[in-house]
Amino acid sequence: MDFYFWRDNKGIEIDLLFQRRQKLFPLEIKSGKTIQTGFFKNLKMYKKYSGKAHGQSFLIYGGDEGQKRSHGRIIPWKKTYKLFSF
Repeated sequence: MDFYFWRDNKGIEIDLLFQRRQKLFPLEIKSGKTIQTGFFKNLKMYKKYSGKAHGQSFLIYGGDEGQKRSHGRIIPWKKTYKLFSF
């Protein structure tokens, strides 16, 4: 599995991109324990830039609850092992 970092010329970045089945999956990492709308800002921008060339988006955060949202799958940091089991 290959891992990458992405940043545009305006400073918008994705913490980690990993490649699986010929697609790049964007992943953001946030330390906050409460999910906030702003956590998805860079994931939304990456989707806009990449079009349909990306896989599902992921957000790892400091809380305890996993969720699925329209902007991606949310994974608590304690359960990051689930990230690679999809």
